Amino acid sequence: MRGDRGQPWLRKPADADADTTGIITVATESAAPLEVLFPAEGDAPGGDFDGVLRPPDSRRTFAATFDGEAYGVRMYELGRTISETVATPDEEMRKHGWSSSTAVAKSLPDARLYTRGNMEMVASFRSNPDRLTSVTIAPLSTP
Repeated sequence: MRGDRGQPWLRKPADADADTTGIITVATESAAPLEVLFPAEGDAPGGDFDGVLRPPDSRRTFAATFDGEAYGVRMYELGRTISETVATPDEEMRKHGWSSSTAVAKSLPDARLYTRGNMEMVASFRSNPDRLTSVTIAPLSTP
């Protein structure tokens, strides 16, 4: 059910595993049919972040950007294990001038903090019940 303009109108539980449930909340000021926001196949509407590598062979499941801002979030899913999924962006991001925090990688094996110049980007990796890996990417700062 849709709330008033700008109010949350969709709350979707997203089970990460048997012990963890996340909630996705969406608010919009215009019509946004669910089948358009969350298509069964192909990419969700929106784009990828400029200068940030998209996980290879992934499907974009969600894209949101704050109006007039460079901040936002992108969510992808792909059919690889978390360890395979984490290793690929580390290698590819380094090839494109990004560095990864080893302190974050050691303390949070399912998350990465990437930096390049003044820009910081966080990536979070989760496995879901369908044996797909979900990747969430969000900038923490802009150039």
